[in-house]
Amino acid sequence: MSDEKKILHIVVLIAMEAEAKPLLDAYTTLEPHNCTVFSNAPCLVYTGKSGNGECRLSVVTNGKCQKFGVDNVGTAPATIATMVAIAEFKPCLLISAGTSGGFKSKGVSINDTFISTKCVNHDRRIPIPGFTEYGVGCQDSIPCPNLIKALGLKSGVVTSSNSLDHNDSDDKIMAENGHFLSLVSYLRHFLNSITVLKS
Repeated sequence: MSDEKKILHIVVLIAMEAEAKPLLDAYTTLEPHNCTVFSNAPCLVYTGKSGNGECRLSVVTNGKCQKFGVDNVGTAPATIATMVAIAEFKPCLLISAGTSGGFKSKGVSINDTFISTKCVNHDRRIPIPGFTEYGVGCQDSIPCPNLIKALGLKSGVVTSSNSLDHNDSDDKIMAENGHFLSLVSYLRHFLNSITVLKS
């Protein structure tokens, strides 16, 4: 008997509506979905059949900030969107997709697509004994060497923050660990039945 599991539902998490638009434009069968759990969450959810109809595809964005009218970005909205997606759909595969930056010195080029090997926070500085390591996080990602090889993708350590700028402490943590972007791995640590990929 094969260990391979048929994927019946894929959820793609994308922070900003503009980032999600090309995917939504490509999959015209996706329709807005009102969540039955966490129905007051600001997330925007689209769902429908994909490809030959055997697999359901859902796209979840963080939605808009009611106060400022801009896209919700950062680790807290990403956590909410992830929990909404998992509670609502219980997907087989969860992909956190988005844009990020990287170090040229580590072989990163514009338009590269990465799959994470480990996820680290580079702006959670908690200078209390025992909490420093907790702040950085260092969560291993689920290994997927076959996917990386089949699609010709790069892999590496992904780091996350809630700012677009950075300071010397951030730079030090990023240089020590690699650099890209993620939060979903923290949830994956507690939800091992779901495969999580970070692009």
